[in-house]
Amino acid sequence: MTTTLEPKKTDLLIRITGLIALLGLTPFAIVRLHNESKNYGVFFMAAFIITLIPELYIKLFLKPVSAVLEDNKIILKYYHGALRQISPDEIDGYSTTEELTNYGKKLGLLLYLKNGKHIDFTEINIKDVSPLRDYLQVKNVHYYGNEKLRLWYLRKYKYDA
Repeated sequence: MTTTLEPKKTDLLIRITGLIALLGLTPFAIVRLHNESKNYGVFFMAAFIITLIPELYIKLFLKPVSAVLEDNKIILKYYHGALRQISPDEIDGYSTTEELTNYGKKLGLLLYLKNGKHIDFTEINIKDVSPLRDYLQVKNVHYYGNEKLRLWYLRKYKYDA
């Protein structure tokens, strides 16, 4: 049984374009801020850009963009090309979550690994995460329940030991 979770290529392209645009605007905003120190609009624009860049970076590079589900392993692929293999035995449990976007709520799965790390799957990067949920149920991986997802800098995992 091999199932592939496909990436959302269009959404990823939009995010990459946005990240490049924000990176390009950051020096401009900083120079404007320095030259017009009493212009609060430029200050808020710079603060917004600087806050948004890490959020986009995390969504693009720290979350898997595709996965291959095989009998005894899950192969994760990240945007930057890195591959990672985990087995169902390495997973302590999982929970479901919903991630809010500009265009609605997207389903997500949070894998809790036995080594204390986490892997976030989201339908922002992957077309459909429900095959992964079904795979984990077949492998009898413990389901913790649903948890509320927060922004990356407020991130707290509800079911950490």
